[in-house]
Amino acid sequence: MRYELLIRLDELVIFRPLRKAQLRTIALLALRALTGRLKARQISLHLPDDALGVLVDLGWNPEYGARPLKRTIQKELEAPLARALLAGEIRDGDDVEIHVDAASSRLAVRVVGHSGVAA
Repeated sequence: MRYELLIRLDELVIFRPLRKAQLRTIALLALRALTGRLKARQISLHLPDDALGVLVDLGWNPEYGARPLKRTIQKELEAPLARALLAGEIRDGDDVEIHVDAASSRLAVRVVGHSGVAA
């Protein structure tokens, strides 16, 4: 399809804003991909329901759809995980939990166990 036609279709098609329930499903799909990447290092990632709710709230913007959610996952999950991996705070075989920091109502990374896998 030609680019010019796509632009015109985009102007004509009316998109309904995503609801939080739909965004939650999209977040779960993105988290499945992230856990798959971590599985290569035998790192398990746990995200309780309250943390998932905060993630969806932070990434919800009815005007822009799922794009803010993608940036939120990068900022709130992927970047802190990468920093912790580089700093040696998370090692191969660790069990990692994303929890809600009560003081700031933001997400935080916490190592909750180690499966004993050699690094």
